[in-house]
Amino acid sequence: MKNKNKKGFTLVEVIIAMAVFGIVTTGFVTAATYCYRAQTKANRNLKETNQQTTNLEHFSNYSSVIDPGEYNLEFMETGTNLWTMVYNFPGYDIKNDKVSGYISQTSDEVFQLGFFSPIERVSLDANEYWINMNNVSTSQTAWYFTTVSGFVFFNNQKDQLNPPSQTESRIFDTGAVKKIGIRDVSGGDLSQALEIHDANTGDVVAVLDLTTYADSERYCNIYYDGSGFLTQEEYDARS
Repeated sequence: MKNKNKKGFTLVEVIIAMAVFGIVTTGFVTAATYCYRAQTKANRNLKETNQQTTNLEHFSNYSSVIDPGEYNLEFMETGTNLWTMVYNFPGYDIKNDKVSGYISQTSDEVFQLGFFSPIERVSLDANEYWINMNNVSTSQTAWYFTTVSGFVFFNNQKDQLNPPSQTESRIFDTGAVKKIGIRDVSGGDLSQALEIHDANTGDVVAVLDLTTYADSERYCNIYYDGSGFLTQEEYDARS
C-alpha cells in the first residue's frame, strides 16, 4: 500500500509536484531577473543614445566650429579624417572631398552613433589664423595658451577673448581637440605667436612658429604625440 495524505496524494506524487513547482518558480525568478536586467540595460542604452543624438545634432547644426571633445565625439580615423562623398545625378556628379567623420563615445559599441559633416571652417581675414590643437598622445594633458604682444585670441564667432592674450586652462584627453583663432593686430612676430603652458605649473611647454603649421588658407593643424608637436604633413606620414 502507498502512503497517502489527507488529500489522497501519494508521497511520490507530492515530491514530484514540489519538484515541478520548484523548477517553475526558479525559472520564473530567473526569467524575471533577466528581464529586469535587460530592461535596465536597454534603458541605459536608450539614455546614452538620446544624449549622443542630441550632441550630434547640435554639432552638425552649429553655425560655426565647436570642440568635439566637449560633446563626447571622436574622429572616425586618425590623420586628416577627411572623406569623399559622391552624389550621382543623371548626367553629372556632385563631389565633396572635404567631409569629416565623427562617432560618439559610448559604453556600448552596438549603440554607437556616427555621422559625416562638411569640414568646419571659420571665415578668416588676411591677418587671422585658426588653430586646431590635437592631443594624439596616449595620455591626458592640461594646458593653457598665451600669445605675445601684437596678437589676440578670438573664438569661432570672431569675437576677441577676454582677456585677449590668454586662454582658460583646459584638460586634453586623448583624442581631444582645441580650436581657437589668433589675430595679428599690430604686425607681431608670428614665429613666436603661440606659447603653450603646463596648466599645473604655469611653465612654458613650447613656443610654436605658426607659419610652420599653417597651410595656404592659414589653418594651423597641430598634433601633440607625447614627445613633441607635429605639423599636418608629419602626422599624416606617421598615420
